[in-house]
Formats: sequence, C-alpha cells, structure tokens
Amino acid sequence: MIASVMLVALALGLTGIASAAAPPTEGFHFSHKDWEVACDNTGTCRAAGYHEDSSEARVSALVTRRPGPGTRPEVKLVLGSYRSIPGLKPLPPRPTVTMYVNDRPLGAVSLDDSLSGTLSREQAAALLAALPRASARITWNHSHYEWVLSDQGARAVLLKMDEAQGRLNTPDALVARGTRDERQVPGPRPAPVITVPPVPPTVDADRVWPGRQGPALLVALRATVAEGDMCTFLMEDRDRPWEVRRLNASQLLVSTPCWSAAYNYGAGAWVVNERPPYAPVLVTDSASGINDTEVIASHKSRGLGDCWEHQDWVWDGTRFETRSKRSTGMCKAIMPGGTWDLPIMVTRMQRRRDP
Repeated sequence: MIASVMLVALALGLTGIASAAAPPTEGFHFSHKDWEVACDNTGTCRAAGYHEDSSEARVSALVTRRPGPGTRPEVKLVLGSYRSIPGLKPLPPRPTVTMYVNDRPLGAVSLDDSLSGTLSREQAAALLAALPRASARITWNHSHYEWVLSDQGARAVLLKMDEAQGRLNTPDALVARGTRDERQVPGPRPAPVITVPPVPPTVDADRVWPGRQGPALLVALRATVAEGDMCTFLMEDRDRPWEVRRLNASQLLVSTPCWSAAYNYGAGAWVVNERPPYAPVLVTDSASGINDTEVIASHKSRGLGDCWEHQDWVWDGTRFETRSKRSTGMCKAIMPGGTWDLPIMVTRMQRRRDP
C-alpha cells in the first residue's frame, strides 16, 4: 500500500494547482487515516471512508468515479454487520436510516438485507462537499442510534483521486477546483485482454514427474527464491507434496507448499521445462489455489477475516500474466469477507479454441 509520509504531505499541501499531472497508467492504492483510495489501470477510482477505530457503530461509504469529463461520483453506504452494537436492538429487515451532514437532515437512505444502500445525487453531493472541509460531521441515524463517518484523511484521499484522474484545477474536481477545461480530463483506458489457449490434459506421468527428476529440479527451483522470500519450506530437507499441471507439449506448472501462518497459507508455483534445463519461472510464492490455467492468491489481512487481499494470474500460452489485483479495504470489522471490492488491476479474459 502506498502511504508514505511524502505522499501524504504532498496531498495535503496541494491547494492552488495551475495544471494537472499526467494520470498514472497503472493502478495504485493510497491510504491516510480513516480513508483510502484504489484507482485501477482503466482509470476508475474508488475511495472508501470508515468510522473511527474507537466507534462501536461501524460504517463505511464508498465513492466511485469513472474516468473522463462530466462523470459524476456515486456513493454507496454500508453499516457494520460483523458484530452487534451494545445497546442497539436488532435492525428490522431492509431498514431505513436518516442522513445528516453537519446536523442538516438530508432524507432517508433505504438499505437492503446486507445493510447497504446507495445515496441519492443530492446526498452524495452534500457528503462530497463537506468531507474536504475541517470537522465535517456526517451521520446516519435509526431510532436512538447513529453511525458516524470519519472525515479524517478524506481530503488527502479525495485529492489523490482528483490527481489520478487528471481533474486537478477543473470545475468538477472533488477538492482542487479551478477553471481548467473539463474536456482535458482523460477518458477511460481499455482493460488489457488476455487470451487463454487450450491446454492439454494432465496425465498420471505428469503428476509423478517431480519425483523422477531427483535433486536437480529442487536446485533449479531454489535458485528462483531470493534470500528473505517466503518460500521457507522449499529450503528445508523434507518430503514435499507436488501438484503438476501440463501447460503445453514441453512445459508444466509445478507447485509445492512454501509457508503457513496462523490464518494463511502459501504455495510456490513455477513454470518449468519438462526436460533439462528446467529454467523455472516463479509465478508466486503465495498461491492459495491453482487450476489448469490460473494461479490464485487470496489471503486474510488479519485473522478476523474482515479484510482480504486477492491476486490471480492466468496462462497466456507463454507466461502467467496478472489477471486481477484487488483488496476488500481496511480492517474495520464491518462484515465477514471484507467490505468493498477495490481493484487496482483489471483485465478482460478470452479463451482461444482450437481451430
């Protein structure tokens, strides 16, 4: 995650900007205090804000804005469902909450069974106008209880979103507004297309292949793991299980456990030549799942399971390319499995058929 002191200082200090920096062509993640933003490689940005850590009333808002001139931010709301709130009676099915910005009522927000809903255009505009200012108070109320959205870090994060989308100093910027022509805002970038070829079936001889190679294969695999990497099991003198999948007539995907922790597990996955020299290429040392053409790494960010990191790679006939990279947002105990989908890398995949 990108959260260096230098970036924070830059984001907080940009107040009078005459021109826009070129938006990045790769996705990134940036966080500050109770807010974070993830912008993917197509230019879509998603900023998520949360309650303060001391609050029992857990809440999050997600601001999504697509690239290009004239696009309006959309805002979604979710109330925490991970734990019950002391003193709060269970909410009725599909409850309605009342929104306030700086104690001004802004109407109702209807929630679904997962306690999530979408703000109206007017509600979204009021939230985004208040957040960059000091001491914004944004709440949602039901009966005698209220959920308070923190404004700490919001200005830096929304400014980072403006910068990433090339909106600095335009009338439609969320923070750094100015008079630069909105038509200069870059449009969306196409998602890369990964073509996945058919692969031959894996047979019994492939599955027992590692055991027939002797120490030479293990030496070659160990040479791909740098000192300090996580594949500690590979360095140990032990019997190890192998998984093998055939990729083509001369290459295989081999995997074996690399590490385990209290609530996560990772396997190494390599593309290797069937015959020496094996020339192994490490895909990842943290695979949690593998199928014929895809390697998946999904891990909890903490044992509670309320925040996850996901990445997967897909075979294009030559190498494993990153298909997607995303997280579920900050560890705020809002719901099991994570709160949002915050991608920084997206692609389109198509499967090639034999002629």
